[in-house]
Amino acid sequence: MYGRGASPRAAQYVYGRTASTTQIGYQDIRRNKFFDIFANQVTVNPVGLASEIVSKPASISAYGIYGADITSNDPTANQANGLASYLVEVLSDLNLLNAEISFTDKTQVDGGNYPTTNTYRDWVAGMTNLPTVNSVLKYRQPGDVADRELKVIATGWSCSATPAETTWTVYLAPFTIYNFFVLNSTTQGILDESRLNWGTS
Repeated sequence: MYGRGASPRAAQYVYGRTASTTQIGYQDIRRNKFFDIFANQVTVNPVGLASEIVSKPASISAYGIYGADITSNDPTANQANGLASYLVEVLSDLNLLNAEISFTDKTQVDGGNYPTTNTYRDWVAGMTNLPTVNSVLKYRQPGDVADRELKVIATGWSCSATPAETTWTVYLAPFTIYNFFVLNSTTQGILDESRLNWGTS
C-alpha cells in the first residue's frame, strides 16, 4: 500500500484499448476471479467472544448458502462483525475480477506535462513514485460494441526495460474492495473526523 505519511495521488489514470493523450493503451488484458473462494455467509469466531455471522441475502437467494468460517483475534464483537461484513461483501460477488494489463512505451502517445494529462510519461512519473487510487479501466467483453468502465487501483507493477523498448505489466484491483478502508477521499467520502479524532492535532 502506501508508506506512513503518504497519500494516494489525486490524478486519474485511464487504461484503454488504444493509446491517446488521455489514456494509456494496453496491448494485452487478462481478467481473473479476484478470490479463489466464494462465500455469502461468513462466520468470524473471535477468541473469547461470541461468533459473528454476516450474510448476503441476495446472493443466498440466488445460489444457496456458501459459508466461510474463520477464527480471529479481534478484541471486540464490533470489530469481528466488521471483518465478517467485509469478507462477505467481497467474497459473495462472482463478478469481482482483477485485471492484468501489459503495454510498451513504444505504443504510447506522449504530450503535455505532469500532472495535467494522463500520458505515458506522466504515468511513469506517478506510478514509480506513488500509485493512484482513482483510475479507470476501459475494457470490452465478447459481443460488446462499446467500452465498459471500472474504477480500479493499481496493486503492483513489473517492468522489463531494454534499449529497444520498455514493457510494463500492471496489476489492477476493483476499487470497491477498498470501500471499508478509505478515511479521506474525494471519491469515497470522508469519515466523521469528530468521532475519530482524525485530522486534528
